[in-house]
Amino acid sequence: MRMHRVTISFSWPLTAAETRDLLAFSFQVALITYLGLYVIEDMNSGFVTTVYDLNQLLWLTVGLGVLTAIWPTVTQSRRAEKLTWMSIAWMAVLGVMTSLILWFRLADQGGIRLPISILAGLIVVGLGLLVYFDRDEQSTKQDN
Repeated sequence: MRMHRVTISFSWPLTAAETRDLLAFSFQVALITYLGLYVIEDMNSGFVTTVYDLNQLLWLTVGLGVLTAIWPTVTQSRRAEKLTWMSIAWMAVLGVMTSLILWFRLADQGGIRLPISILAGLIVVGLGLLVYFDRDEQSTKQDN
């Protein structure tokens, strides 16, 4: 018996780098939406879950995160974007959101919740800056 291979292909209008950017942006939007709805639900129990199951959004967020992580990267000889004030402000917003989430989640922990929430926010901002500085260093090594 002879076996035939059937391949199904469709035209995808984006390049690999554009697809990765789209996945990364979709993951960021899903993550921020999930965290925002989670905070609202945590402050006012039943406000979100009576209308929408947050687990569905969590699974979508995890799926987009996995796709973003495993999507093949395209290396460029030069990095087009540099660290701007807008990206620093974005990292600061994420750091403040992290601090607020931990502040509300650790309400029953007493005096330890203030240093933990501040430290977590600083870690988020620091990791974001570290990623930018690491990419800038790699692009200058490739240019030489």
